[in-house]
Amino acid sequence: MGITKELMEISADKLKIDPRVQRVLDPRRVSKIADRWDDLMVGVITVSHRIHFANSILESGAAEEFVILDGQTRWQALKQVCGQETTTCTMLAQVCTGLTLKEEAKIFLDHNDRKGVTPLDTFRLALVAEEKWAVDIRDISARYRWAVSGTGDGTKRTFQAIGAAKKIYLADESGKTLDRVFSVIDAAWPRERTGVCGETLHGIGGLYAHNGGLDTAGFVIKLGKIGFNKYYSSVRDTYRAHPTMGLAQAAYVRTVEIYNSGRKFDSGRRIDL
Repeated sequence: MGITKELMEISADKLKIDPRVQRVLDPRRVSKIADRWDDLMVGVITVSHRIHFANSILESGAAEEFVILDGQTRWQALKQVCGQETTTCTMLAQVCTGLTLKEEAKIFLDHNDRKGVTPLDTFRLALVAEEKWAVDIRDISARYRWAVSGTGDGTKRTFQAIGAAKKIYLADESGKTLDRVFSVIDAAWPRERTGVCGETLHGIGGLYAHNGGLDTAGFVIKLGKIGFNKYYSSVRDTYRAHPTMGLAQAAYVRTVEIYNSGRKFDSGRRIDL
């Protein structure tokens, strides 16, 4: 079945949301639009027309639903203005029929690449769209019993620093640096449930992204002796002590200091900051 597109006026009560292909709603944005509602400024929303055919030859007909891909906030604002169960208010929509779930997620990402979509929402939608960077980060973290918050099966440790993880992933074309970071964290703090965070990803990730030939075994031993809590606190102390540093730089500086500790300057194994 091919994909077709058409403009339609759709009653607000016939529209719905599928959280697999939508961000988490921001009620503040909804109220802001509702308070300044103007029919002329609403524009055109984007909708997927899903048709569900009967599963049995004994059944006939097909069910349909109109799922919003772009325009959720405007739709919710309209319902605030007209009433939650309104059947009289309509929205102009570009209706796409024949989309797969993957294609729906891709449309959402394309329409919202410059809007206030959280990194976690972007990652979740990118997984549905089967974008390589998201699939690779999911698979790399899963190898070490981690999952991005909101995407795991409940059996893994979770982390939220997807922006930092993506930055380290993009440091090379294969994801090897990110894999090494997860392996170091898992080896140093195997039972730590908060070990993957912005501080460790930026710090350890920066170390491996910018330097080769590292003594990983020795580094893991040092991290294990320090412990995650002390490592985290020392990164934060470095950050507070240097107001001109961003958190990523502070994490890198402190991690290099830990790596260099006890190493001779002439050993060829120290890292210059």
